[in-house]
Amino acid sequence: MGLCITLLPLGERRNEALLACLPACSQSTACPIALATRRKALYDSFVTRLVARLVLAMLLLPTAGAVFLVLMAPVAARSHGNGPDVWLMLAAWAGVYVYIAVYWVLLWRGVVRWTQWRVLATGVAGPIAMGAGAAFGAGFILLTRGAPVQLAILAGGGVPPIVWTLATALLWCETRNERASRLAAMATDVILCPVCSYNLTGLSESVCPECGSRFTLEQLLATQPHQDAGSLAEVVSDGQSTPSQAAKQPASL
Repeated sequence: MGLCITLLPLGERRNEALLACLPACSQSTACPIALATRRKALYDSFVTRLVARLVLAMLLLPTAGAVFLVLMAPVAARSHGNGPDVWLMLAAWAGVYVYIAVYWVLLWRGVVRWTQWRVLATGVAGPIAMGAGAAFGAGFILLTRGAPVQLAILAGGGVPPIVWTLATALLWCETRNERASRLAAMATDVILCPVCSYNLTGLSESVCPECGSRFTLEQLLATQPHQDAGSLAEVVSDGQSTPSQAAKQPASL
């Protein structure tokens, strides 16, 4: 019953269908209206937390710039005739990197699934980002034909944070399996796209708005992760195969 509610259209037709389900709700432990309400509450809570994290993510750049100015101020004050001390500049940049890493990890730690592979890849991304910054600084000296080392450090020091945060955006992105598991955990009657795992719950048509794939109702029911041994079946996107053919397709994840 709950699965039928998720495929109903919006508006008066949906309200009439919900009212029609009320007698069944009194005899069922899995009330479709209660499940839909619970799903909406969980989804709204997730979206609220995500928006808050996005706002805090935008604050990373200005706060990191403030930390950079605070750490570089004593370095500039202690500069000598040949400019600021190179090691002090490197130490200041190291402080900025630590701040960015701690800020970024604490911000997204509750969202990212910290598998062993992700932790290792995130750690490896650090030295790679540092190498990119060193290469940029060296290229800066070559292009400017003998620019001061301090200027190269100042220019190249801003590269590692950019490279590392972009790398984490790719490494921490949830896989299709993880997305399907998260949505299935929100409610037992979530409808997922068998191709890209987009949440189709509440849509009036069995067409995925993200990847454009079309399915029959039988195909959707046969390929849901909570009904198909936890895996998404790979079905044809034009929806022309029969339900039995769709169920026999190999897993795409």
